[in-house]
Amino acid sequence: MAARGRAGTVRSMPWRGHLSARRLRWHGHLPDPRRISADAGGDGALAPMVVVSVLAVLALLLTAIAVAIPPRTGTIAGTSLALAGGSEGSRTVLRGEGQVGGSLLGVESVPVSGFVPHQRGPAGWSNVDGLGQGNWVIENWHGDDRRELLYRADETGLSVASLARGSDAVSFQPPRPDLPAGTVAGQSWTAAGTALISDGLQVIGEVPYSFRGTATALAGDCLRFDYETTIGEDRESSVITRCPDRGVVAIGVGDRTYSESPAVPGRAEALTTADPQRTAGAPDELQVRSLRPVRADLDITGVSTLGAVAELPSGQLAVASDVDGSVLLCTPVVDRCERDWQAYPGGSLMQAGVFGDVVVTATSNRELTAYDPDGIWLWTVPTPDIVTTLTRYDDEHLLATTLGGDTVMHRIADGGLGWRNRGTEPITGAPVVLGDGAVAVTDRTGELRLLEPDGSVRWTEAAEVTDGVVASGELLITGTAESLVARSAATAEVVWRRRAVDHQGMTAAGPVVILHTEQVGVRGIEAATGRDLWSVPAPVRSLATDGAEIFVTGTNEQLLLGADGRELARWSQTVVASSMTPVASLGAGGGYLVNDNSSTITLWQRP
Repeated sequence: MAARGRAGTVRSMPWRGHLSARRLRWHGHLPDPRRISADAGGDGALAPMVVVSVLAVLALLLTAIAVAIPPRTGTIAGTSLALAGGSEGSRTVLRGEGQVGGSLLGVESVPVSGFVPHQRGPAGWSNVDGLGQGNWVIENWHGDDRRELLYRADETGLSVASLARGSDAVSFQPPRPDLPAGTVAGQSWTAAGTALISDGLQVIGEVPYSFRGTATALAGDCLRFDYETTIGEDRESSVITRCPDRGVVAIGVGDRTYSESPAVPGRAEALTTADPQRTAGAPDELQVRSLRPVRADLDITGVSTLGAVAELPSGQLAVASDVDGSVLLCTPVVDRCERDWQAYPGGSLMQAGVFGDVVVTATSNRELTAYDPDGIWLWTVPTPDIVTTLTRYDDEHLLATTLGGDTVMHRIADGGLGWRNRGTEPITGAPVVLGDGAVAVTDRTGELRLLEPDGSVRWTEAAEVTDGVVASGELLITGTAESLVARSAATAEVVWRRRAVDHQGMTAAGPVVILHTEQVGVRGIEAATGRDLWSVPAPVRSLATDGAEIFVTGTNEQLLLGADGRELARWSQTVVASSMTPVASLGAGGGYLVNDNSSTITLWQRP
């Protein structure tokens, strides 16, 4: 395993705020077939499928069609059922299905096995032998009417055809846009043809069709293909992201994007859904104000609260919201933070963290989902219960704790399970990783448990912990209602005990335990002996340390202290801080991100 405990390499982000988006730049997350009618009632509702004319069907289909190809003949393997989500009596089912003789009418209905309700009600997508194989049939029901959209995705494009079962049955079949052989980044191409309108038995109309495309390089040798399609007088855009050895990993049509998600044994899996229409009216960019010499604000106008923020090694900032269930990455520039991508992992966001250059989210769906800096989906894995914390273990692993009392290690590269320690009570606070790889956790009963690097239990103490645990060297220091106690990590033996000191929070800066209260200020205690070292009066709302220095913020005042209590800097700014974290890329003593929970995220950097 790689070295543990390097400061600033993970930023855990509990969601407590709100972000919105209008037209964002999507880098890797696919079409939402649920809105085939402008009359769809409510967010995520499916429209009644009443088709009154061929032109009406064509108008409806143009809202969902981007790069398209006609159906292929022959049977294609991969008929696993996948999911759906509906609302108000509607439902949508996606399945992989083979075609026989090229007849669209040959697509048969199947039972809704594995139907999974979705919180927001959008149509779901599942990995049916990969995005590059097989056909997908999206079946939309509303009352007695049903519409089927037949999709096929491969490295050359996205095919779309349609069936309406009910009052009419009509399909629309645009031609196939082939990519040139050996396409490379920077290449562009064009094509033109005629799109056919069919009633399933014969061609009953046609319309001019053209498209142009460009290829752009992404990280990991992935290519992003941007298409602009014109059918008649209507213009639509789409995006396909293709990666070596993974094939097509994302397809976007119009304003909506989806990305591939793995099949989890035992149930259907929804793909990541990005729907900017859910958050219309928000600014396109995060605005940044520079307040020299110590800070710059990321200001989301008109938003009352934000989720916490973390920084990637690239300098990108990850921001999150539990209101619209999204995680967003933006790149700070001179006077703003430009939105790079925004993803909706599904369900409510509970936690997230930045682990190296990987963004990991935990949702109420009991899943962990990871994205790379381009927003490309990396992996999704199930969790035993809702995740309460995400913590860095080392460069290759993370720790997740759950409401059910589990502590679980996952590989950052692929989400694979390292080990799982089962508990019976919810874990309180984040795990603490010691220098030898042991992991300390506390639960709701106040029990302190130390786990070996392989997840087995080294020892357990009924310590009545109420104020968390911190590590300093080989000592674990816990706070209870009556005392502060230091124990040997090797044996659980009590090294020292002292009367409780009034405090609202506790952390460690090397050999010093830092306590703070809003009324009294900051106090430093020697970790080895428990004796008082220093105190600094200051109204403290939040405190963070990179191990060498301590950044303290109150409502109208900020302090930068050394681990010996010396005042290094003082500022007077109004900040209602709700969370703070050291900035990884700036290193020790470099700076801190402060979320003040009132639309402003501040980067404090030493002059």
